[in-house]
This record gives sequence, C-alpha cells and structure tokens, in this order.
Amino acid sequence: MAKKKNSNRKYKFKYSEPVQAGSVVGSTSKSATAVTATTADAVVAGHHYDYVKRDVRRLSVIAVMLVLTELVLWYLLGHTQLGQSVYGWFRV
Repeated sequence: MAKKKNSNRKYKFKYSEPVQAGSVVGSTSKSATAVTATTADAVVAGHHYDYVKRDVRRLSVIAVMLVLTELVLWYLLGHTQLGQSVYGWFRV
C-alpha cells in the first residue's frame, strides 16, 4: 500500500488557487517539465469558462435583436396605416 503524502489541507480542490504560468511545482530535478506542465495547466484553466463568454455574447445579441424588433413593430403599428389595418382585424 502506498504511503500518503503529508498535507496541511483536508481537501485539495482543482481550481482553488490561481495557477501562475512559469512557477515550478515542488523542488524536482526536472524543473523544465514542471514549468511546461504548469503553463499547460494555466492555459487550460484560462480557457475553462470560455463557454460562458460565448453564451453571454449570444444572449446579448438575441436581447438586442428582440428590443430592435419591438421598436420597429411599435413604430409600424403605432404610427403608420399598417397599425390601423392590423388593429381593425381584431375588433372586439
């Protein structure tokens, strides 16, 4: 059975601490691979929430399009002859 590593923390969360690009993890003789691994982890962590930016951008485009559509319909139905004819179809 493998021996557990001593740690002061009870839990180690994957994204709890910011990863600094170029920082060496531990004191090993293979520092170049540690720096490369840490840099790769930083790149992955940096792109982890890209889908959120993409979704917010899409939602904002849809919201702007809906507001513009509402303004165009308000103008057409309230200030032109088209509005009177459309409202004439729905007389109660």
